[in-house]
Amino acid sequence: MTSIEELYDEVRTALVQKDYDALRRVADELKTFGTTQATALAALAEGSVLCFCGETNQARVLLSSAVEMFEQLEDREGMARAYNCLARVSKVTGDATAAMQEYRRARALLEEIDDPTGQAAVIGHIGTVYREL
Repeated sequence: MTSIEELYDEVRTALVQKDYDALRRVADELKTFGTTQATALAALAEGSVLCFCGETNQARVLLSSAVEMFEQLEDREGMARAYNCLARVSKVTGDATAAMQEYRRARALLEEIDDPTGQAAVIGHIGTVYREL
């Protein structure tokens, strides 16, 4: 059986590569673990897929629950990834103000955990929102 850490890595990679088939597969596998961390990761993966498919309301619900679970776990990286995905939902639905707030939360968390690559990606996303304002 694949470990949660390995599946976390798969979620990270699939999010960056926008590999929605991999996100679906990993989410299904994570659901078998029954832990808060696995449930949070599954919600992050599924929420991202739903956003891509245009099911933004369901995506927001799952991603918001992922933020809450990652917060309980004190998993700042997970929170940052979930906020980044929530910002994408806000952007897709035309709510630039919410997108900016969520991207800023993601960036602050990535700064706390010293992830300059993640920060750079979020700054780029912030730039796209500014262009649309």
